[in-house]
Amino acid sequence: MGEEARESIANAYADLRTKADDRTLPVTARCLESLIRIATAHAKVRLSALVDGRDCQKALKFLSFALYGDTQLCKTHIGSVLVPPAEEAKSKRPRISSDISIATSLKPQNAKRHKYVVDAYSHLASVYAMQGKVHISELLALADSFVDHWDKKFQLAEIELVLLDLQGLNRLMYDETNRDIHFL
Repeated sequence: MGEEARESIANAYADLRTKADDRTLPVTARCLESLIRIATAHAKVRLSALVDGRDCQKALKFLSFALYGDTQLCKTHIGSVLVPPAEEAKSKRPRISSDISIATSLKPQNAKRHKYVVDAYSHLASVYAMQGKVHISELLALADSFVDHWDKKFQLAEIELVLLDLQGLNRLMYDETNRDIHFL
């Protein structure tokens, strides 16, 4: 857990303690432990070894919802990828989001191209099953080999969109940080 995460958890716990009153559940040390566990779980879902401020913010939203029925959690777009602007600029790679407007603009041109990516993934999953994962560059190269010579090659964003669709179907886990595809 990073320093930012520790500070964030401590401040969140202090805020929860001051917000507590007779009408709600008491905020105890168990709530602090819950914040830490939820933040850690959120980091694991992102396939991150480090718990950071994003994870702590999500943990606080979940706990606020559980304790106070705070409906802001319901308005949060949970499926979107959370990349702070500073990190996005550092990484120099496109931000992937499940926002409908972006997803629509990045959809594969047709079902045939989508099938190429799924077939390439299935092939790699059988070949590298013992390894458990493969880098996206291998999927991109294999999917491009299926494309006819007069069709355009796959763009990384198009491949990532298909990966996010497959991840939603629980067929794989995609680590956007390292761009590794983990087979399930």
